Amino acid sequence: MNLQNVLSLSLSDQGRPLGEVSQELVADGLIDAAKAVVNTLSPFQRELKMRSGRRFLCRILPYSTDNDSLCGIVIIYIDITNGEHNAQMPIKACRQVTGPLERCMQERTAQLRALTMELTLAEEQARHALAHDLHDDLGQILTVTRHKLAAWEKENQSPSFRQPVREISSLFAKAHQSLHSMVFQLCPPLLHETGLVSALEWLTEAPHRVCGLNVSIEDGGLPIPLDLPVATLVFRAVREILINVAKHAGVDRAVLSVKRMGGRLKIVIADAGQGFDYDAVLAQPGALGLRSIQERLSYIEGGIEIESRPGKSTQVSLLAPLAYASIAPELLE
Repeated sequence: MNLQNVLSLSLSDQGRPLGEVSQELVADGLIDAAKAVVNTLSPFQRELKMRSGRRFLCRILPYSTDNDSLCGIVIIYIDITNGEHNAQMPIKACRQVTGPLERCMQERTAQLRALTMELTLAEEQARHALAHDLHDDLGQILTVTRHKLAAWEKENQSPSFRQPVREISSLFAKAHQSLHSMVFQLCPPLLHETGLVSALEWLTEAPHRVCGLNVSIEDGGLPIPLDLPVATLVFRAVREILINVAKHAGVDRAVLSVKRMGGRLKIVIADAGQGFDYDAVLAQPGALGLRSIQERLSYIEGGIEIESRPGKSTQVSLLAPLAYASIAPELLE
């Protein structure tokens, strides 16, 4: 392609002003740029595009004589279409390679999310079965034993006999209470019956408090519809964090707030304890619980945010979607 074709020139155009020449190139403002070069003696450069799609680099330079007297300008057009095409080739090739990889990663992530929920459901079923066996077998044995001790105490009025029986009966009562608490933590019935907030309230009430930690709950009194698999995962995460607060924060109180934010749930656990370096703790082998919470929540498009510094208070925020169907629809098929 020569310049005559580029500018759509003919022999009759010789001597005509540049502004009167019909150009194929889209070059709005080119005349003003040429005048600026004449006035400032500074070169001008701009990329132009033809209506056909070809691209040119237009350069306007001042033209001087041997004694540095300005006598005109020089306009140069450089065809850069092929150069741009060649420059785009590595990008296109990279996209051709990374495109399938990105799709594969997306599919893999979706599979991990689905697997996480399947494992959560399987774990919950195992917990439910174990809780059922403990309640029906060991719980029944403890109940029958307490009744027999009570009957035995009535039959024997001797103080020397009744006192040890009462002590043994009291121990069985504590064992039964501990068993009841254990069964609830394995498979909280309130989680299935009335929802997450009720289960969390039970978890923070005496004598079921996590490591004796006093926790006040703020939920606004509004119902939060939450699918059971999500509620189960969040309940376990909250319990794990409360255990960490009780063991490491150096306080006996914490505040737990539950909020609904559109289609998502946000739970914040705050304490006025001694704080910690989150990155340093996460790198330690003993931080498996926090890493597990982080990974599980990420697979359901949730997350965990921790704001803490050594010597300062700590705030842990848990985020999770409300609907199980939005996490892994294929599990519902």
